Amino acid sequence: KIIFEDDLQPLDASELKWSALRVPLPWDAYLSQCRVATHERRMAEMDAAHTKVMKRHTATLEACEATDQKQWREAAWKFNEAAHPKAPDTRTSLEICFVMDCTGSMRRHIDTCQKSVMKIAEGLHEDVKLRMSFVAYRDYKGSTGSDAATTKTRKIFRPYEEGEVKVCPFTEDISVLRSMVQSQKAISGRGSDRPEDLCGGL
Repeated sequence: KIIFEDDLQPLDASELKWSALRVPLPWDAYLSQCRVATHERRMAEMDAAHTKVMKRHTATLEACEATDQKQWREAAWKFNEAAHPKAPDTRTSLEICFVMDCTGSMRRHIDTCQKSVMKIAEGLHEDVKLRMSFVAYRDYKGSTGSDAATTKTRKIFRPYEEGEVKVCPFTEDISVLRSMVQSQKAISGRGSDRPEDLCGGL
């Protein structure tokens, strides 16, 4: 049987390899062995390629299924929303800001005031569309300074460094207001009853 060189290359066969075999084989048997090895190699390559394609295919199917489920949920939600529309919120809109004295003179009363603020807020929150804010103001601190025009010494009041005005911006979340209100402590200016920064609070 005549085997051309072009036919031997795909089989990874050659006369050199045939002659170098440790166990001599007839030429036809050697070619058959090469065909089997080539077939097994090609089948392994095809299996690997098939596995790779199937992984991509499975991933694509899973992505499509997830998309379909998401779209179905969105469609069901829109249908339910259309079938059962929410009643418009007809409650009165209200913005309320609580301004509270949190100076040292309030130590005996601050707990009661905090509870009162939250009681009012929670009561209104049920009946009106409410946005709430909270401001805590404290004392000024006193220091001595000179007036450049008259060279006289005069009293200068500045915001107390441990206090300052604390602000909770307007919010509809009552838990945010509660956290701000309950965190406030009564603080005074260093053992004396300084003027309160009421204007700063307002």
